[in-house]
Amino acid sequence: MSLLPLPYQCRVRDFVRGAEPALWSWFASDAFADEYVDAVRLELLKSTYRMAPDAHPALYHAANQALGPLGLELPVAFYQAQQTEHMNAGLCFLPGEAHVVLQGPILATLNEVELTALVAHELAHYKLWTIEDGTHRTAMNLVEALAQHPAAQPSHVNTAQRLRRYTELYADRAALLATQDPSAVISCLVKIQTGLREVDPRAYLAQAEEALRRGAGAAKGDTHPEAFIRARALGLWHERRAAADTEIAALIEEVKALDDLDLLDQVEATALTRRVLESLLQPAWFRSERVLGHARLFFPDLTLPSPTAAASVPEALAQYVAYVLLDFAVADPQLGDVALAHTLLMSAQLGCAPAFEKAARKELKLTQAQLDGLKHKAPGLITRAEQQRGPLA
Repeated sequence: MSLLPLPYQCRVRDFVRGAEPALWSWFASDAFADEYVDAVRLELLKSTYRMAPDAHPALYHAANQALGPLGLELPVAFYQAQQTEHMNAGLCFLPGEAHVVLQGPILATLNEVELTALVAHELAHYKLWTIEDGTHRTAMNLVEALAQHPAAQPSHVNTAQRLRRYTELYADRAALLATQDPSAVISCLVKIQTGLREVDPRAYLAQAEEALRRGAGAAKGDTHPEAFIRARALGLWHERRAAADTEIAALIEEVKALDDLDLLDQVEATALTRRVLESLLQPAWFRSERVLGHARLFFPDLTLPSPTAAASVPEALAQYVAYVLLDFAVADPQLGDVALAHTLLMSAQLGCAPAFEKAARKELKLTQAQLDGLKHKAPGLITRAEQQRGPLA
């Protein structure tokens, strides 16, 4: 069993490094100044209680149990946060040092194996930020900066949220790697989330599976996926390893509308749009000057298409593609009804006919009877347009 970044983490890292080379270089050069390191250490001393190894041997035993399986060799220090009721833990990242801050009654709640799972989870963050020349830390910092910018788009925010969620799944895998006990990892997770002293991890895993069967949907939350999502994802990875990647991705990524797209989705949506336009522009009679001009507003480098199969439209993008088609239905008034007939048939080929017809009724003030009549006449209108090799008056 090895601990590797999840495919999404690698894809985002590679994308932002290629798409924003100047920003990447700037964030990659972000060095830890001595003043910053000293400030972090001072803040820890001021706001926490430092737990020494001789007074808290269980913590340091857990660290020793976790470091080896994670391939780490570095000093670890533990701190208890002041005045916190809810349980949590976090890592203060400094080069060559791991500082783990505990919140709430963790030591009184977790058993030995669960404590090892918790410590391994936090140390996994250090591992992720330092492997592969620190590129995953650079990617995370860059994406977080984009998401927090005043001009951030939903795709920036969505990318940051998904990256945080996948980071938690990565850390959960580290906990499993260190303990070799999925039940201990899940019980640690549930105890931290609920505050309970005794839990049944198998029952909770069954509960997570039931929640998903009942349509609980993909992960929510800005930083951490819900506990049932994490439990299910860990169970899948324990059972199937990389073969579970697709099912795990469905637990974390969900696209129902344009505002749900992340940066990677946007690349795919752009490629889909190009394929749709290439299919739409295949008939020579449809490629009027106005239609081509409108197409080049989408893609200035668009060339006359070679024959291609119509692209299949995901349900989440059906409304978007429907409105793209509707734009082309009215781009050149001289084409008349045949343009609407063409886009109507194209929407059926693309699998977004209901969304297209709804948009046409709303925007063009057409009735369903008028649309049905046009669908009936569409083959004949298009045949005449092809024969005339030009606009149908």
